[in-house]
Amino acid sequence: MERAERRALKHHNPSQSMAALKRVWLAKGAVRIDPMPAYYCGTQPTTEPSTLGGLGVLDDTLVFGTAGDALKLRLPISALRWISCAVVKDSSLDGGTTTGLMLHVEQDAQWQIHAFRVSDPLAVGHLFHEVLGVPVMRAFDLGPAKVAVFEQDIYGHWNYQSRGVAYLAPDRLLIDGKTALHVADLRTIVVGPARGLSEVTAWLLRLSYQHGDGGLGGLGVQMPRAYAQRWADAMSSRSGVPVQVYDGRKGKGEKLAS
Repeated sequence: MERAERRALKHHNPSQSMAALKRVWLAKGAVRIDPMPAYYCGTQPTTEPSTLGGLGVLDDTLVFGTAGDALKLRLPISALRWISCAVVKDSSLDGGTTTGLMLHVEQDAQWQIHAFRVSDPLAVGHLFHEVLGVPVMRAFDLGPAKVAVFEQDIYGHWNYQSRGVAYLAPDRLLIDGKTALHVADLRTIVVGPARGLSEVTAWLLRLSYQHGDGGLGGLGVQMPRAYAQRWADAMSSRSGVPVQVYDGRKGKGEKLAS
């Protein structure tokens, strides 16, 4: 844990604070995981300062509470999909970044990633897994990335749609918190220069995938070259679909896979 965090926790007397939180929680139900010192960093991506409090489980709800609000954040366990670790930004830290515990929640077709700073993110993740049965992603996830989104038409042309924030969850690609495609539906993964689409330094991650009706769709995600290669490799490892490299020559690799 960072020195600044240790000083803050000592100043706030975490043992007494967590005991006080537990008493409040016990008055409301069964405490399945005792509150533990944690900083809530908000939903990703965020640059807001973190909030000190306690993270635990009350009945069927994951709860984050503070001295002023014992139930500040409540997330139903039924909506918790995955737990992972990632580098998070926190303006209250001297270095600006640290390792975060990422809780992936899906509600009303919206996927949110709630980030927390705890002393041992992976250990806390495994605790939640043991008690709640929620899958834990062992490796670091890639975090959010600002991207330009393209769709491919039947002629193989890539048409700009919007700019947004992409996040590669363990089983799906998200754009602005909504599912763009499921990894299991991928048919081809092609990475290469974004020829004629915008910045010469950007690469386009070209993805073809199968719709529920059996048809094929094409989604292009434009991002810096280093990011595109990492995302392509991560998708390949989760789907078993090999990564192809597009060299920028006209017509090559531009059509949807059949």
